[in-house]
Amino acid sequence: MDLTDIRIRSASPLFRSSVRPDSRRRTSADWSPPEPESTAVDDVATVLRHALKCLDEGIVVVCDSILHLGLLDEIALSDAIATAPRRIRRLLARCDPAAESGTESMVRFRLQTMGIRVRAQVVIPGVGRVDMLVGDRLIIEIDSYEHHDRSPQQRERDRRRDEAAAQLGYLTLRFSYQRVVGEWPAARHSVLAVVRRRDHLKMRADGVMDAV
Repeated sequence: MDLTDIRIRSASPLFRSSVRPDSRRRTSADWSPPEPESTAVDDVATVLRHALKCLDEGIVVVCDSILHLGLLDEIALSDAIATAPRRIRRLLARCDPAAESGTESMVRFRLQTMGIRVRAQVVIPGVGRVDMLVGDRLIIEIDSYEHHDRSPQQRERDRRRDEAAAQLGYLTLRFSYQRVVGEWPAARHSVLAVVRRRDHLKMRADGVMDAV
């Protein structure tokens, strides 16, 4: 769900809009259903304001992508949703420009909603950069839709990387696009099984586990 083209045509069923960028101050009236438009091409901020009417979890996915791709900075993004309902504005604080795919954003958002501490794009010496780190030692790697047909060579590199992580005391869970989008309850169960055993935490010298 990454935004790879800032010129999203307003004729799209999801992003239809008659709003044009202008200098007037936006009000809550701008959040009423837009009239159909067949020719205009809207800027990112305008598209975002209209997309937010149709999205929930997707708000974080879209905003992550906008920030990651540099289409808007945090100030411009905040201004674009300044008149949105408070629930939507609160979600902005949960966005992370480090996320590199929509599925990664989904997983991070869902785990954080469950109260699980997650860090995105963490560099682990001896392993490299991982998509997410839960607690101290649970690595979560997300294979986005674009990478679901990985080559045998890439799969072998992934296996060796997982082995390197295991040798350093890390656990690794890998989820495909299908697992995240179509089979999330099963993926969630896998994560929770590790968290409930507290296997994602590092044992301190005094034998006590760190907090979640």
